[in-house]
Amino acid sequence: MSFDEICTLNVELPRINPGTRRIEGPATVTCKQVALLIELQVFVNRKGDSTATRINDKTRDNKVFTLVAETASCRSGEWKTSAVARVTFSNPAGYVETKGGYNPPDPAPGLQLNC
Repeated sequence: MSFDEICTLNVELPRINPGTRRIEGPATVTCKQVALLIELQVFVNRKGDSTATRINDKTRDNKVFTLVAETASCRSGEWKTSAVARVTFSNPAGYVETKGGYNPPDPAPGLQLNC
C-alpha cells in the first residue's frame, strides 16, 4: 500500500498573517486510519531565494496533523509552500510500515504577495 492510498498531504498557498504580518504556509496530513506516527516538514520560500523557512514536528496516534511554517518577516515576492511527510502505521499482518509523501511536485505553484 502506497502513501497516497492511505493518506493525503495537502499544502495551502502562502498567505500573510494579518496579526503578525509574516508569511505563513500551512500543510495538513490526513489519513484513513490512525497512524502510529505522523512526521511532517513544511517549507515556505520566496521564488529566487535559496533558503526556505522550515518547521518540523510529529504527532502520535492520530489521523490528522497540521503544521504552519512562518517566516520571520514579510517580504514581497512570489511565495510557495511545500511539505514532506512520513507516516508510520501497523498493517493488518501486525507489521509496522513507514510511507512517505511529498507535495507539491516541482515546480510548485506560487502566489504573489505584497507586504
